Amino acid sequence: MKTLVLFDTNFFFLPHRYKIDVFNEIGSLVPEAHELATLSTVVSELEKLGLSGGEDGVAARVALELLRRNSLRVIPAEGSADESIIKYAAENRGNVIVCTNDLGLKRALVKVGVPLVVLRGKNHISRL
Repeated sequence: MKTLVLFDTNFFFLPHRYKIDVFNEIGSLVPEAHELATLSTVVSELEKLGLSGGEDGVAARVALELLRRNSLRVIPAEGSADESIIKYAAENRGNVIVCTNDLGLKRALVKVGVPLVVLRGKNHISRL
């Protein structure tokens, strides 16, 4: 069974903000068979942010393009993005790794024993 590598909203911003090729780096960090995915709640959040101006709007639009270009699977979910990620990851613990930089989300996921991929030093990502 493939490990699901689940992206949070802010993780999609890394390629634009820090010029990190997260899709390539994840291949090195997750050597086991895996599939890249996100939740529909994250996509909705990106679409909403993409309508705004400024740096967040640009980053969100770039993120949506990267999501499509890298063929991430979008899993249906309900609620807020963070709540749906916690729920999905807890229900699929042992078969999911969450990519996020959200401190509150990281703490919640560590409590339920979900492994993470996070930004380190603003120039690379690492697995926790």
